[in-house]
Formats: sequence, C-alpha cells, structure tokens
Amino acid sequence: MKRPIFFVFILLFESSAWAQRITNVFVDLGMNHSGITYTNSYFTGIDRTDFKNNFNPNFSSSIGIELKLKNKLNLMTGLGYRTTGTMYKLPETTVQQPDGTGRMIDIYYHFKQVTLPLLFGYNFGEKFKIQPLIGLVNNYNVSISGKSKGDNLNQVDDFYLRSYRNYTFNGLLGLMLYNQHLFNSKLGLGLKLSFEHNLIDLDAYSHLQTNQNIVSASMMLIYKLPSKN
Repeated sequence: MKRPIFFVFILLFESSAWAQRITNVFVDLGMNHSGITYTNSYFTGIDRTDFKNNFNPNFSSSIGIELKLKNKLNLMTGLGYRTTGTMYKLPETTVQQPDGTGRMIDIYYHFKQVTLPLLFGYNFGEKFKIQPLIGLVNNYNVSISGKSKGDNLNQVDDFYLRSYRNYTFNGLLGLMLYNQHLFNSKLGLGLKLSFEHNLIDLDAYSHLQTNQNIVSASMMLIYKLPSKN
C-alpha cells in the first residue's frame, strides 16, 4: 500500500513540471450505496443483493488535486476515506432443522476503507463544466466487520471476514458537474456521480467469486489555484 501511494505523490509533488500542472484543489463529501454478490458458491440462487429493497447508505469523503494534462484533459488524484457495506438474506437453519426453519436471517457486512483514486476527465464548458470520468480506485480495508440479525444480533463467522482481501482495485465511471466560480473567482461547487466495480475478486481465496458494485454521489468544494503561466 505504501509504495504505490508514495510513488504517485513523489511524481506529483517533487517534479516541478507536474506541480505546475495542478489547477484545482478539492474536498468532497457524500454518500454511497454498495452491494456484494457471490457468483460461485452455495450462496448462488439464495443471495441477491437488491439495490431497492436492501438500500444501505454509507459515508464517503476525500481531498485531492486536479492536474491539467492537455487543453481539456485532466488527471484527478487524492486520498479518501469511506464506509461501504451490504446486506443480504439467508435461510435460517438449525441442528434440528438442517433444511431450513422457513425464516430468513439478515446478514450485514461493513467495510472501512482508505481510497486512492487515479481518474482521467475531459472538460466540456468554461464557467459551468461537465466532466466525464474514467479511472481506477485503489482501496485499503482498514477494518471489516459483520453481523447477523435473526432473533438475536450475532457476530458473523470470522472465517468469512478473514477471506476478504485487504487491498482491492475498482474500475470507475463517473460524471462531474460544477460551477468553477460560484462563490467568487476562485471558489466553486460541484456534484460528482460515480459507479465502481471491482477488477479483482474480493475473496482472497477465490472460494466465493465475490463482486462489489458501489454507486456514489458527493458534493465538491473546489478551489482554483492561481495560474502559473
């Protein structure tokens, strides 16, 4: 984790050529909804995360910079922190009723993540800008916890929690809408919408072929740096 982070920031800040390309500094704060599905396990056919019925909002935040690569092409990077999670239902079983009791148990997973995005955007507009985004997000799981909720609230089996990778990579598609000069000539406000999908299996042992989708919406406060021309 440390090596890729230091590598990126050394390139950006210790190289005067790159430092001169920094045009904006931003802070964003928002919400995300995530769902996890298992495509090859005994969960198949039972577990289906439903974005409508199992809506589970989570917190997200980041601080970062925007660099101008070409006339309208930009690079965005920074450091973020967010919580993600999912909820799904499994049939309840007991020793006396191994085929099921007829009741369902709610299973909750909760992730706390540090994120390092590397996103490319293309600007349309001058004062009011529309910027499609594409790129990668490196996630480090600071903590992973789980709960089951049937008649009682219990810890999820530690085996399943330990099977998740500490590091994951997501592909991201997104859209930024922002007014560069909403408050004054340097301070603007924007909206960022994004969709992420993991590029590697979340399960470190590939037992479950685990996939995660994350839909996010956040407000951005954008500060325009003085021109270095």
